[in-house]
Amino acid sequence: MNKKAESSSYFSDTYFPEGSPLINVLNASHHGKGGLHGHSFYELVFVEQGYTLHVCEGVTSILTSGDIFIIVPNQNHNYINANHAKIYNCLISPEVMESLKADLIELPGIGRLYQSDPEPPFERLHCDMASKAEIISLLEKLKTEYKTMGEGYELKMKSMLAEIMVIYARLHATAERAAGENTSNMGQIMTAIEFIESNCTRDVLLDEIAEASGLSSSHLTRQFKLSIGLTPIEYSRSFRMAKAAELLRDMSLKVSDVSKAMGFTDISLFSRQFRQITGMS
Repeated sequence: MNKKAESSSYFSDTYFPEGSPLINVLNASHHGKGGLHGHSFYELVFVEQGYTLHVCEGVTSILTSGDIFIIVPNQNHNYINANHAKIYNCLISPEVMESLKADLIELPGIGRLYQSDPEPPFERLHCDMASKAEIISLLEKLKTEYKTMGEGYELKMKSMLAEIMVIYARLHATAERAAGENTSNMGQIMTAIEFIESNCTRDVLLDEIAEASGLSSSHLTRQFKLSIGLTPIEYSRSFRMAKAAELLRDMSLKVSDVSKAMGFTDISLFSRQFRQITGMS
């Protein structure tokens, strides 16, 4: 594992060569640790399968299949301990986003994308099955238009991107309504997350998490899975290994030091669990 994280920047001219469309869709697979990087363009990311820990401007979250988010220019982000994550990267030039601004800016969740310092800095939305299928279909059509560049391709690509943005806005509005209707549950889920993260140096039991949250084990698991995309125990194990991965980047620490710091008495058990979660030694 590479213990030193270096930031890099990706620029528009690399991904939008002269004469090419200003919207480009790429497929990527992530396994293990990526590199910290930023872009001079917008990046809409859709997670097709797998999961990964993701860091953007200090906000850490676990991404799972069906998650969608948008990185604005000059934001730094990174994928950590990805587990066979397959994603779509829709790269969008600032010129295209500016051309759609008048139509998009009033939609829920879109206005922040036009801020130089978005508030909140990062937002992850989760798609239902219908939205997931619709987004994948539109992204694949964008890929085809990029390759063929038939008559009117620029207008067609913009219209398909606008469709994706409308789906994003509707997902945002649905999430806001759900949060408003289930404020008490969301508070208890956040309490569960805080408990898990503050006890990441030991094994925690589902009953402990449930007791801390004030929900029954079964209800917590159901609501947690709906909100986060993982069960409480899956989140606990992934977060624990993510913290271990952060420590492993410190060149002064041995693997045995990290194992001990994360509450493991058996280094071989730590190594096995780390490989299970991250896919790497």
